[in-house]
Amino acid sequence: MEKWNKLSIVFLNVLITLSLLLYTHINLKNYNDNWPVIISIISIVSLLIQLLSQRKLGFGIYDFVTYFFIFSHVFMFGNIYLLAIDKAEFISWGLIHRYHDELLFESALFILCYLQVLNLGILAFAKERINVNVQTHKFELKDKAVKNIGIVLAIISFPFRLIIDVGNIIAAQSNGSYYALESQSGISDDIAILFVPSMIFILNSSISKKKKTVLLIAFILYSTLNMILTGDRRYQFIGILIVIINYFYVNKTKIKVSRVIVLCILGVVGLNILTQISQIRQNSLVSITQFFSGGFTSFFSLDFIFEVFGEFGLSFMTVVIAMENIPKLIPFQYGFSFWGAIPSILPIGWIFPDFFYDVSIFRRLYEIEGYPVGASLPGELYANFGWHGLFITFVLGSFIGKYFKFSKMNNPLKTAQYFSVFYILINIVRASFLEITRNLFLIIIIPFMVFYFLKSMREKSD
Repeated sequence: MEKWNKLSIVFLNVLITLSLLLYTHINLKNYNDNWPVIISIISIVSLLIQLLSQRKLGFGIYDFVTYFFIFSHVFMFGNIYLLAIDKAEFISWGLIHRYHDELLFESALFILCYLQVLNLGILAFAKERINVNVQTHKFELKDKAVKNIGIVLAIISFPFRLIIDVGNIIAAQSNGSYYALESQSGISDDIAILFVPSMIFILNSSISKKKKTVLLIAFILYSTLNMILTGDRRYQFIGILIVIINYFYVNKTKIKVSRVIVLCILGVVGLNILTQISQIRQNSLVSITQFFSGGFTSFFSLDFIFEVFGEFGLSFMTVVIAMENIPKLIPFQYGFSFWGAIPSILPIGWIFPDFFYDVSIFRRLYEIEGYPVGASLPGELYANFGWHGLFITFVLGSFIGKYFKFSKMNNPLKTAQYFSVFYILINIVRASFLEITRNLFLIIIIPFMVFYFLKSMREKSD
């Protein structure tokens, strides 16, 4: 990559970022009735610029950054897109109508600035592409060791995953509602979260392509069935996405027109299934027979686009609720919800429940507002630092650009680690730092613990 190319891309994004910040400063209090149209146009144009800039610097289809920005725009601006094109009837939960336009406009501008500043930090510190034949990591494992780690993780985690999922299915089906599900915490949930990483480790081993395909199909069917019967979908959907991306990488799948068409069809079907699951969540759960009673043509409808924006775009409200109540009712946290989440890597939540209650800023906000709409990184940044959170955003972007760019290495361990972290970290689009910290720690540390355990057992047997 020539330096001039990188410098020109970074310089262009500096100008775009400064222009957006200047526009925000001038128009922060000067909104009009067309604000959804203005925000939608800026969002779509900035997303295209962000993806093209990232592409020029080597970010591609296997990179966390690419999906993070696509998901961020959809989750943050989905409802606003619908308002802009006069499709508000598709908004699944009309919370956006309960807040005044000035607050909504300011929240949207903050998110736009956050995404562009984050992108600038990523581009400015993005590392150069590493040659696939060059090994830069000292610690490497053979395919067999990676497979063994995956198998052990699967043996340990699947029983817990199955028990939790069956419990959720029984609870949801008995009450006929997704909202009957209780949030899981404790050792059982900690072990169950390792199930998807176990699939990833096995995929990155030397088993045959046929076995990898069977494993992929079985995993998709299991996750889809779970989503249908419980109405819960976030971790299942993300798990399917990450495992598919990893499958394409390890099999060196070339992107052909025929494959793109097939993937588009499968994507339409998948998103329509998610739409039906969303409707199930809002009404009542059904059996498998009832789920398919509408006919298979319903799975090929393009109306899902509006439904997806209406359902996923609810995360925008996390920023709105933070701006509405901070610092008016709750003071700025000044980083407490970030550093306070670090102790959660230890199983001490039952010992210090009040401490972790205070760390969970969104739980406190929802007790005030009464609307449990999840969490998000931009909402948490504002809750901690207000508009000054954009400085932290740039630092965060520089860290991602420097340390979390995908490199095509002949190292199955590093590849498995990358996609496992990807699986947890992508949830920050609609989760709090507290929610992902412990899971991130587990999926990094546990595989190494399994490796050294297997190594010690082998040495004892020799």
